[in-house]
Amino acid sequence: MTSVEDAAPNVKLVSVRVHAREAFSFRPGQWVDFYAPGVDKPGGYSIASSPGSFARDGTFALAVRASRSSACGHWVHERCREGDEARVRVGGKFFASREDLAHPLLLVAGGIGIAPLVGMLQTLVEEQHLESRGADATRKDDTASAELSPRAILLCSTKDPATQPLAGEVRAVAAKAASRQSSEDAVERARAALGVAADLCAACGGGAAAAAAAAPHAAAAARAPAADLESAAARRARRERRAR
Repeated sequence: MTSVEDAAPNVKLVSVRVHAREAFSFRPGQWVDFYAPGVDKPGGYSIASSPGSFARDGTFALAVRASRSSACGHWVHERCREGDEARVRVGGKFFASREDLAHPLLLVAGGIGIAPLVGMLQTLVEEQHLESRGADATRKDDTASAELSPRAILLCSTKDPATQPLAGEVRAVAAKAASRQSSEDAVERARAALGVAADLCAACGGGAAAAAAAAPHAAAAARAPAADLESAAARRARRERRAR
């Protein structure tokens, strides 16, 4: 473990460095079986970072929620420290392929369920950024960057927006996507949408089911070429600014 931090009152964000780096790979959305020392049953935790970040520094992130029924989760929260070691094994058939990320995305989660979606959003920006660099080498106009702009909407229902795990990571992804927009208006739109990390889909505060019910209304907006991580409050603020 390279770090163990509080991501929320009941969630630890653990950074894991892999020794056999060349033998370890994953796609965004996959999880790992986490074998804590002295614990018989492994815990299953979604990877909350991108393959790109792993390629850069050999680490990946796990968001581990405290649970009375999980001995592994108890170990992470009560005993795990920087420098400790554990075994991990990648699993899961739910992940985002390169083909998936080539299309507009509508991502829906509740609470800690946002973890695998953070990795997807990070990968969306990273992989399309690499593609756009290739396109810009042959075509410098705004059309080239617009066609490769990340397109995603995230709906996340949370009990307490102030303590939503990984909200900071969502802000960072939105900021990175905003920096890639070619026009000042696009940058302003994306920056206005950063308020989503403060109240992740507050309009869907009734739980994950409410967030899912709101998904059809957001689907059309996912076709817009922007990282549209936006709450209803942010949309209203933007309309008011334009009306002035």
